[in-house]
Amino acid sequence: MLDNLAIVGNGIIGTLCAIEIKKKYPKIKIQIIGDKNRPFSASVGAGAMANVYAEIENGPFKDANEARFLNIGLKARHKWLKIFDQLKITKKVITAKDTIVFLKKNASSFENYNYNNMKEAALADKKAHLLVKNKVKQFFPNTYNKIQEATLLKDEFAICTVALFNHLDKIKKKYGIISVNSHVKKIKTLSNNKIRIDLQNENKSLVVNNIIVTAGSNSESIFDKKLKLIPMLQGVGSAIILNDINDLPNSFQNYVVRTVNRGGAQCGLHTVPRSNGTLYLGAGNYISRPGIRAHRLETIRYLYELFSDELVGKKIAYPLYGNLSLGYRPRTMDGFPCIGNHQIYQNIFFATGTNRVGLTWAPEIVNQALKWLDGKKISNDFEGWHPDRDMISYGNDKKCIDYFVNSRLSAGLEHNNFSENQTNKIKKELTNIANNQIKKIKKLYPGIIINPDNWQIILNNES
Repeated sequence: MLDNLAIVGNGIIGTLCAIEIKKKYPKIKIQIIGDKNRPFSASVGAGAMANVYAEIENGPFKDANEARFLNIGLKARHKWLKIFDQLKITKKVITAKDTIVFLKKNASSFENYNYNNMKEAALADKKAHLLVKNKVKQFFPNTYNKIQEATLLKDEFAICTVALFNHLDKIKKKYGIISVNSHVKKIKTLSNNKIRIDLQNENKSLVVNNIIVTAGSNSESIFDKKLKLIPMLQGVGSAIILNDINDLPNSFQNYVVRTVNRGGAQCGLHTVPRSNGTLYLGAGNYISRPGIRAHRLETIRYLYELFSDELVGKKIAYPLYGNLSLGYRPRTMDGFPCIGNHQIYQNIFFATGTNRVGLTWAPEIVNQALKWLDGKKISNDFEGWHPDRDMISYGNDKKCIDYFVNSRLSAGLEHNNFSENQTNKIKKELTNIANNQIKKIKKLYPGIIINPDNWQIILNNES
């Protein structure tokens, strides 16, 4: 019976779910659970780019899933614009209408490959303009001589999530959605097909008929093990929020400026203007088991040095100051999203495991939650990602080893862990490491090849 719904997690997916469901079912009682300050939320801690082409990753799953990921992103990005228009907040939350993706002259083969695939996909859809030399100099007046090529991606916009949540939280209150300022301690299924949610605050419990779980990397740990959920990990993302950016070139105040993925899970470099006059500089990433984590100091050094050396020059970067931002990206063990209803407990719907694309995909994920509430089948794009699935294999041995070697080689060069004349030697060493690790992973997970970005955290835990 559709009369009582709880949403666990008040990030962008949970908040948008609450509002859109309440609009369609005004009589339903909705309680959304989460700390009102949203600490470590990926929605708040992220750069909040509605990037689709720029997020293309050409790892082992390229042929099977790239079109699927691209299709969801393009649909969702278009829906975001409709949502902003309906709420009359477009000008208040969109801080950049387009994105500039640049490729440095000494880019690794891994970065070159990702950049060229991004460019090819965007040009095919007539959403990209290659910047001529004069334009590159205009956008990067102090570092243009270090840039090999740059592409302008139309409609790859940016959102100021601080401003967005200010508006959405007011709308929640207006619609009578109940905000429960607490973390969840445990969720249990009851014999009468109801669900009990034990809260950390005041030792209270809620009993509901239906539940949507958008609790990020904690989505697995808060449930009984009998649900047999896909294991969750978290990507710990660090960023620097730069203040007083008036002396920066206009490109950084009006565009997202970024690279493609430069090192597997470690991402690349991007700057995103925010509506309060600050600039988001991010984002580093390391993978961990769910739990409270800290900044990786190397990431902070890396972000500042790249910003100074590749984007604005030392003279402009030297006097800047700012603060650090930390957010946890939800990842599944196999690297694919966790979206859909539980196959046994069908009154439980999961929407997590989206890694870097959760904010971009949010409107499309909300549509799947609405279909679930209506008793309809979710879209084919999301099929097979339900929370109690068997893990999905991440390509064959060769593709995974190639991805592991090339992404780690790129990351090592990025962080100056070795010089370019050591590349062949390091590549051989990485190939040996990859062959050794994949054998161990296959013993732990027979018949499945896990996402190479997750190998180390699995093996560290097992040892």
